[in-house]
Amino acid sequence: MTSWSPPLSADNERDASSLRQWGIRFAIVASCFAVLAPTLRWLDFFHAEENVVVATALEMRRTGSWLVPTLQGKPRTIKPPLTVWVTAAAIRQRTLRDLDSPEANVRHAALRDLAFETRWPTVIAAGLMLVAVYELARATGGTRFGVLSACVGGSCWFFLVRQGSKNTVDLQLALWVSWANACLAWAVLRGRAWSGFIGAGIALGLATMSKGPAVPLLQSVVPLGLFLLWRKAATDRAARPRIRLAPVLAAAGLMLAVGLWWYVLVLARSPEIARVWWAELTRYGANDLETGRWHHYLRALRFLFPWLGWLVIGLAAGAVVLVQKRHDDRLLALLLAVVPLVVMNLFDERKERYLIPLIGPLAIVAAWPVMEHLRNAPQWEAWESVGSVVHWLGLAVVAIALPVAGMVGLEKMRGVDGRPWYAPAVALPSLVAMSVIVAACLAAYRRNRAAMVTATVLVMAVAQAQYVRGFSRDPAGVSDMGAVADAIWSAAAPGARVYSHYSGDRPGIVFMPGVDLSIYMNRPVPLAPDPAALGRAERAQVIVAVARKNEPAPAMPPAEAGWQLLRSLDRPNGEKWRVFLLPPSDANR
Repeated sequence: MTSWSPPLSADNERDASSLRQWGIRFAIVASCFAVLAPTLRWLDFFHAEENVVVATALEMRRTGSWLVPTLQGKPRTIKPPLTVWVTAAAIRQRTLRDLDSPEANVRHAALRDLAFETRWPTVIAAGLMLVAVYELARATGGTRFGVLSACVGGSCWFFLVRQGSKNTVDLQLALWVSWANACLAWAVLRGRAWSGFIGAGIALGLATMSKGPAVPLLQSVVPLGLFLLWRKAATDRAARPRIRLAPVLAAAGLMLAVGLWWYVLVLARSPEIARVWWAELTRYGANDLETGRWHHYLRALRFLFPWLGWLVIGLAAGAVVLVQKRHDDRLLALLLAVVPLVVMNLFDERKERYLIPLIGPLAIVAAWPVMEHLRNAPQWEAWESVGSVVHWLGLAVVAIALPVAGMVGLEKMRGVDGRPWYAPAVALPSLVAMSVIVAACLAAYRRNRAAMVTATVLVMAVAQAQYVRGFSRDPAGVSDMGAVADAIWSAAAPGARVYSHYSGDRPGIVFMPGVDLSIYMNRPVPLAPDPAALGRAERAQVIVAVARKNEPAPAMPPAEAGWQLLRSLDRPNGEKWRVFLLPPSDANR
């Protein structure tokens, strides 16, 4: 590792013309869209965090309340609204209208359209995030290193399958944090102070409008500061970067102007929201979810597959460079990955999605040894042998095991009907396609080691479509609320008032169970604290009640009052759902 090549300087970028750079950026976004967009309609609205965004966006379109969003008729100011604004703007009026159609086939088609319309901006954001990864890597190691890093980030399981097409606040945050990091790198490492710092200020402001100011600063400014301190100690005075105060102040002013105006407006209207924001910042009392285990983030890194072996080698190499105090700009990516990871692990709440902004820096760290592997002469060092063997074995496992396991229906790969994910007519073509790609690229690998990158991008693109197709039939990927909504439409007519109810003391839970259903019903589903207190009214009334695991099933409201059990659901996670119907008063039947 000690003989690895140094990063490229700005002079090495002279051959990269502006037109070529824009072509690379466009190709990254277009490739990301081409891979992810065809699968957007396949999945139900099953993901809790995505459902909050979509339900709020639908309510925003119905009410016209854009400045202060609402959810279930109440202000939704716990999070800033940038993600919801983007989502709401993408929903077509025709889709909004068809969601209320009395014809089931029209509603179902509108729901598929809604899935595409609310997710395609996320796919564009994911592609632009990869462009930011490219720019950060280009600033630290040149154009080829930038392209390789974008390929690594875009072809890992974490990006392609776990998060790339889910419309969540965290992916929007990742977009702007990635661009802030790229702009700061160009400002500090390549001397583009004004454009770099101004771009970083705007990006940090938009990141603040995605999830608040603390997380973006932790994931960009803090690691950069530590990198500059390390570089000051590791290099002579002439090589130290000079940071001018004026562009830094301009960046700070832009971040505050772009990112804080909405908070000031909401705080002026509702001063009590400050307590909620403080809980969100510290994560103490923000919700009642279980504490994540101390190793949760380390376990989540397995989703960097199939680049995980190279990531371990890159982390080790970066640690050696740090200890030896050798100058290498790529260490900025190492600190951008490791420092937030360490700090976030100090908090009890540890979620996989919190790592999405780190995909870029982690991809660059993994690309570091891969770049050296592509450059090296035919002889191999020990670390290259280990990394390449692990990588090719991983691709072979994906190519063969995924379609075969889904075809025979191994554990957790069966649909809601109990049958395997894939029929042979679906599994075998993808098995052949991925196997041919692996075999052909492996044959070319000895002559051109870049064939490993080509194989990975192509195999993972096919695997993503294969996995999403199977998961769309899985109990975990199918929303029960679609069937519940159809039952309500059939039994209670479109004018029914629909409420949600949960048993037990559940502070902080704002999205269960009404949010999922409010998407499929295209209306608010507010809480009903006491179902028994609801009497007959001019319109039918429906209560969707849920009890968590280890709690008794929701009790049926008084039958003598006219309540009926409309639907009963016992979910795989142990929750028990009951749908109760109270017909309208006799005078209005």
